[in-house]
Amino acid sequence: MLCRVPPQVFQVPNSPAGFEVALKMICNFQQLNTYSIAKQCANEYQILYRLDSDHPNIIQILHQFLGKPTPQMISFMDESVRDLASRRDGEVLTTQFFVLERHPHTLKQLCEQGNLSVSQKWQFTLEVARALKFLWKKRVVHFDMKLDNILVSQSFHAVVSDFGESRIVQPDYKLPGFSAVVGNPQHMAPEILNRLYENQNRARNDKVEIDCSGQWSWELGTIIFEIWSNGIFPFENYPQGLGQCRAPFIDNWRGLNSQSELKQIVSQLLVGLDERMGILEAYNQLKNALPQMAVQSPLGELIENLSNDLQHP
Repeated sequence: MLCRVPPQVFQVPNSPAGFEVALKMICNFQQLNTYSIAKQCANEYQILYRLDSDHPNIIQILHQFLGKPTPQMISFMDESVRDLASRRDGEVLTTQFFVLERHPHTLKQLCEQGNLSVSQKWQFTLEVARALKFLWKKRVVHFDMKLDNILVSQSFHAVVSDFGESRIVQPDYKLPGFSAVVGNPQHMAPEILNRLYENQNRARNDKVEIDCSGQWSWELGTIIFEIWSNGIFPFENYPQGLGQCRAPFIDNWRGLNSQSELKQIVSQLLVGLDERMGILEAYNQLKNALPQMAVQSPLGELIENLSNDLQHP
């Protein structure tokens, strides 16, 4: 698929929209024709179109089109993929572009710097939880949720992005006949990895459904841990033993050791599916834990926003 090569993102400071946007270019490394490019890249656009929302914590695609990168764009591309913009004879390849909201930072950058305050960590925790609850309601599984794909806006709010690996599940949260390991296995729940492995060894018409009901909770648990631990993943050597993958034991709770209530919530998210807390319950518990922090943190505006979920349920 096209998306296996990292997309290139360009800043467009003087756009016709009147504000800065980002131009995301998918590398056409397979040299596909325009129909095939559009078909392979349709998933991300259709997912975000399905969400059909101005949710404050979900990236907005403003436009999409097929075209050729300019020489200046090619010169700004990462050296590792620059050659993929052209054929061997030098002809520049047509590829897929998305026009997106531009946000200057990733949550990974901010977490790894280690300068986030307790108040800011709580804010990002709750905003990511709200975004995942929204995706759960829309039955959209991100499958590539990680700090790199959570942007931070100029107004310092979390924005979930990069829906290229996302899937829409059935009303019972099952994904039928799927076998490809997409997205980010490190942030994928063990029961999903096991089913994917099982399906890889089955005939096409014999693949089993994959229960995705616990994926949003697993993603939330890993992201919360990373936010409070300067970007460090909660497990070592995960995943391993595909087909028999289990939720590992957390040896070192790092930054969560000072947040007992939050640690308790995460401990109920990063467990086996049968014991795992649902995303809605997790979101509500996080909201209930927040007012205790509000006394010593400037989170009044966030509390007010989270208390009114009518516009963004």
